[in-house]
Amino acid sequence: MAIPFSSASERLAWRRSRLVSVPYVTTVECQSPTTTPVPLDGTRSTDPDPGDSISHYQWFETLPDGGLVGIGNQGQVTAQVAFGSHSYLLDVYDQELGSNEEPVSLTVRDTTPPTVSNFANDGPSCLWPPNHAFVVLRVGRDFTADVTDRCDAQPKLVISEAESSEPVLGGGSGNTSPDIVVFPDHVCLRAERDGTDPVGRSYTVQLVGVDFSGNRSVPVSTEILVPHDSSQQRCSNDRGLELAADGDPRCTP
Repeated sequence: MAIPFSSASERLAWRRSRLVSVPYVTTVECQSPTTTPVPLDGTRSTDPDPGDSISHYQWFETLPDGGLVGIGNQGQVTAQVAFGSHSYLLDVYDQELGSNEEPVSLTVRDTTPPTVSNFANDGPSCLWPPNHAFVVLRVGRDFTADVTDRCDAQPKLVISEAESSEPVLGGGSGNTSPDIVVFPDHVCLRAERDGTDPVGRSYTVQLVGVDFSGNRSVPVSTEILVPHDSSQQRCSNDRGLELAADGDPRCTP
């Protein structure tokens, strides 16, 4: 508890003259999934009384219930701050036991995107036969990667978008729509192509790493083909394909 001033005039003078400096700590970038070290500096606090000076510091963390927890009694301390917003309190005392306090609000935020490495398409690289059924491809089974983040211990790999090299209702592709349905954890691609196109259809699926703050990594992508005919490319689906018909909840937007 701060020791009160000996007079109202001394308190007024202190309030007018004090300077408590807490540089670059109002908002800091998260450094780990647990806590981030944040320097707190009160050494620029001053006493306006001639010949007097600051003799003692006390730093406290203010708890949600209003309680205080001491974290140091020096001018400069390092607080271990979890993600989110937090309140601290600096009490300073002079040699005559005059005192004052300064509240400090700190926010640890996360604006750094995750990193995706070792991405692989472990599912089919092409779809056959072109029977107009949906093929369901899933994150974790068909698409895998290592996703790491400075602040989030469990960032996720999600599907962000997918596109086709052919229009939905191209010539000879059948009267079926849509051909692509995207969810964060899986994508439905229709096994069909324009029969008049000798090249066949190419689907591009894009994925990103996402953390709990909504930051997104640089995207990674993979290509999945629907060849014009079986002679163009051998589609090895030894594991089998997860298929879905129109109206199936797995592939309903």
